[in-house]
Amino acid sequence: MNWKQVKSLLLLLLSAVNILLFAFVYNYYRTGNYTDEDTARRTVDILRKSDIAVSEELLTARNDSVDILHADYDREDYLCYAAALLLGKEAEGIYLLPDGIRAETAEGKVLSLGYDFSLRYVAPDADAGRPEAARQSAKAPAQDEICEAERSALEVLLSLPEGALQNAPCTHADGYTFITVEQTEGGIPLYGMQCCFGFSGDTLVYAEGKYCFGVPSQKTSEPLLNRINILFSEKERGKTGHITDIALCYTLYEDAQNGSLLYVPAYALTYADGETVAVSAISGKAY
Repeated sequence: MNWKQVKSLLLLLLSAVNILLFAFVYNYYRTGNYTDEDTARRTVDILRKSDIAVSEELLTARNDSVDILHADYDREDYLCYAAALLLGKEAEGIYLLPDGIRAETAEGKVLSLGYDFSLRYVAPDADAGRPEAARQSAKAPAQDEICEAERSALEVLLSLPEGALQNAPCTHADGYTFITVEQTEGGIPLYGMQCCFGFSGDTLVYAEGKYCFGVPSQKTSEPLLNRINILFSEKERGKTGHITDIALCYTLYEDAQNGSLLYVPAYALTYADGETVAVSAISGKAY
């Protein structure tokens, strides 16, 4: 065997070793980051016996790895800050309600804020029922009816980067422009946090829904339950039905003792009948 043949043989052996090494690394990665098809199949069969239907495809998705986020939070301070932000100035009157506050300005602006991050605002010069009635009848704008001025004003109001609301749904009715914001943090949805903001020109005249103005400044890591663990949590609490979607999200939790608002990783489960439920990816508890 001459040197040329030996060299060719060594190259073939090296290529084979590289292929085997790649296959080993890929399988190791898949094992550590994905649920294998056999495990998914057996899980589907077990859940079916408890009247929970789910597809294997929803279980073989990549395992998620995200942190718990922390924002400094004092309930009263937060509500006053949110009121000043939405009203455009500090409120002259703050009235405590059983589930939040009512903030008023001398000009007659009134804002209700709840401890669950709910809010409702109608401008003083707008008939209280008119913006809400317009919202119910609002239609999606034609292609030539863009909402860039309103979106830009809302991005400033919510301290969002320019263009962050470019794809937010925008509708028009009775002289108002309505923009619906599905709140996210780092691209991950905040469960149940949706708010509709109404504008007359670039002036905010209406807002209703849920929105959190907290800003996470710290993070901690915890091992997350995977999708199979989450579904077995549903089984343990006696839930039944056909699950059509499983999506990573955050749920908000007030840690009053440590003055912190926690963004806790969770999974939003959607059932075929339209019901949705968030299950903590840390504890398996349903919210």
